[in-house]
Amino acid sequence: MKAFSRIGALAMAIGTIVCCSDERAPATGGARGPQARVELDLFSGRPNPAWVLSAADARTLQAMLESLSPRPALEQASGLGYRGFVVKISTDTGEAATVRAYKGIVRQDMGALVAYRHDAERQIEKWLLQTGRPTLDPQTYEIVRKEVTSNEKH
Repeated sequence: MKAFSRIGALAMAIGTIVCCSDERAPATGGARGPQARVELDLFSGRPNPAWVLSAADARTLQAMLESLSPRPALEQASGLGYRGFVVKISTDTGEAATVRAYKGIVRQDMGALVAYRHDAERQIEKWLLQTGRPTLDPQTYEIVRKEVTSNEKH
């Protein structure tokens, strides 16, 4: 029950931050109000592709996160190549949250609150990839598409 209440509190906090995010803007543009910035964690030695979600996309992400089942904590792998999507949600007042989606595991962080969710079909990764399609070059898109549609699940 304690884990559920922590996840519920975290989902509400993230929802509060993302509810009013601005329309899609360049990741490097000046921010006003809450923003949900997505980074495709892929490269070593050069910048990762990044984009900012529209307000509608931020609300969609929030709903998707809330629909996932809680799961026990599990470390996410690191190394070379595809390492998932990192969504950094921030406001002008300094509130911040981070969501990492990788191989069917979603980790949500907001300050001291950390929650894990299970995304067996990797829907969040697939959806985030689609939101970034206009930003990604075709070769990068295809590499990641193959990765997120693989059958590896946790």
